[in-house]
Amino acid sequence: NQSSDLWRQFSLADIDLIALGIFVTAFFVIRKFKASILSVMAGSAVVGIALYLWIG
Repeated sequence: NQSSDLWRQFSLADIDLIALGIFVTAFFVIRKFKASILSVMAGSAVVGIALYLWIG
């Protein structure tokens, strides 16, 4: 089965740490401060673009 082969090739090294960090931070901000989801999404986009341009 093709889909089961995809999951066998996955390793922890394949995780995008920048995206994971942005997700965890956004989740924390939404839960802790009851922030607007749209503003957190927009802020995450700005931070993500800045980090990916800076780090490469």
